Amino acid sequence: MEELIDFGDEITPEQKQYLQELLERTTFDEQSKKTYMFFIDEIDKMHQFEFLKSRLLMNEIQDKDRIAFGMPYNQSDIKKTLKNK
Repeated sequence: MEELIDFGDEITPEQKQYLQELLERTTFDEQSKKTYMFFIDEIDKMHQFEFLKSRLLMNEIQDKDRIAFGMPYNQSDIKKTLKNK
């Protein structure tokens, strides 16, 4: 039965590193980030990687949100924000 359930290749340490870096740029609170970090440490298959990547990308802080989230920003970020309002 297990031969029939093949979810693809195993992920690399670089892919786990990518998810960890992506997690740092999300809107999740610290407790949620700890939970996701646990998931990242435990995954080993590509379908798990793709699932977590999609969840993290949905909550990633975009350049347009840099000021609101208190991240480093420059004058062009301020101009973009004011122009969009």
